[in-house]
Amino acid sequence: MEIIRIIDRVQIEICRLFNEVGIFTYDELKNIGEEQGWLKTQEIK
Repeated sequence: MEIIRIIDRVQIEICRLFNEVGIFTYDELKNIGEEQGWLKTQEIK
């Protein structure tokens, strides 16, 4: 069950990163593209 907790924490962190760059919904992520969305999150680090 520990792996489930780890996955949950990773999902929460990814959502937080997307929110920081202005991506709040799945449709917004779909429109910008998964790769571009991820690249935007890397710019804030």
